[in-house]
Amino acid sequence: MKNAISAQPVRRAGPIDNGLIGEITRDALRRAALAPTYMEALDITGAALIAVAMVSRMEVHHA
Repeated sequence: MKNAISAQPVRRAGPIDNGLIGEITRDALRRAALAPTYMEALDITGAALIAVAMVSRMEVHHA
């Protein structure tokens, strides 16, 4: 029996603000590098990933 679900290509709805994503990334890298512990550095990078995901999601819903 064949699978009824077919794969569809992912489409990008609109342009993503690369400037804002770059700013989030640079800030997170700087703060993580200066963090006193690796746990804090991981928290900073995790928060940056969430922020980038939210920016991307807003751009897709807005476009």
